[in-house]
Amino acid sequence: MEHNPQDLSQMNPASLSATPLAILSSDGSDEQRKLAEQELQQLDQTIRLQANLIELAHDAIIVRNPASRIVSWNKGSETLYGWAAHEILGQVTHTLLDTRFPQSREAVDNVLVHEGHWEGELTHTCRDGRQVIVESRQVLVRDEQGRPKAILEINRDITERRLRDAKVQVLSETTRQMDEFLGIASHELRTPLTAIKGNLQLAKRQLNRMLKQDEITKEEVA
Repeated sequence: MEHNPQDLSQMNPASLSATPLAILSSDGSDEQRKLAEQELQQLDQTIRLQANLIELAHDAIIVRNPASRIVSWNKGSETLYGWAAHEILGQVTHTLLDTRFPQSREAVDNVLVHEGHWEGELTHTCRDGRQVIVESRQVLVRDEQGRPKAILEINRDITERRLRDAKVQVLSETTRQMDEFLGIASHELRTPLTAIKGNLQLAKRQLNRMLKQDEITKEEVA
């Protein structure tokens, strides 16, 4: 399902979950019209609230159509990736961000279609060339006929966390190697030290015998 990028820019991500209201006939009562107006006002307030929450979120929140063209791009996305919304609406996210998938894009799409959601880690390239690792949560939104309508994608930057994890892993491996080396060195040193200790004890016994023999000789001479 393909959309014109200009049309995509007009879509509001919060409206994806809105339930369409029934259209009242021209001969409906005033009370029905008032109720309909109230429902429309409440719906409009809900949509505005959802849109504001999306804009205030620190996470990058992206809405894209089934062809992966960007429909909505919040402030969190601008902060993380470096592009303003008006610069990238209608572009394919995976091309723009040079997405690296844990397996493949097809594997992720397959999970979305069959399970309706996907979670995992992705590597993206920002406008300034930096690579970031994001914890991505994606949900497939369908229309009333069950056809794919849009994908809501929430990405959280975990680059620093992964760098810390990598440092801890390197430190743990270094510690393990040092312990292994010390164990081997201790074993290697223990063998000659044991031999030296035995030789010293033997020399001590021999010296004691020599001293005793010397004392006996002195007594005989006396």
